[in-house]
Amino acid sequence: MAMTKCKECKTAVSSAAKACPNCGISKPGQGRVGVGHVLVLGILVMVLMFAFGTPNTTPTAPAAKAKNNEGQSPEEIAATLLNLNGHLCAEVQSIRRPESRDDLFEVQCVEYRGGKAQKAYMVDAASGKAWPL
Repeated sequence: MAMTKCKECKTAVSSAAKACPNCGISKPGQGRVGVGHVLVLGILVMVLMFAFGTPNTTPTAPAAKAKNNEGQSPEEIAATLLNLNGHLCAEVQSIRRPESRDDLFEVQCVEYRGGKAQKAYMVDAASGKAWPL
């Protein structure tokens, strides 16, 4: 049998020993959890959380997602909706609500980070759709 250290007194004992000959503790070679065990367990938990804990977020309902993010500013929500619809919006410059409907917004934004080109879009907050003007 392989030799291991007693979990109590650290004396060398057989891994099959029922009691430590030095301190008398039962099953002296069992019960030790090493750093490797903890690391493997942590990685396994993270893989399982990633595989089963992440909801399937598709851009089919971005408006519902935006309504749930109360911590976001209107500019962040507009940029998110534009990007989810495949439009480039690095920074929102202005948001204006036309008088016609409460859920439509005209959004002016800079297309690229550090760029100067501005683009105008219409965003429908109810459906999450966006289109260029």
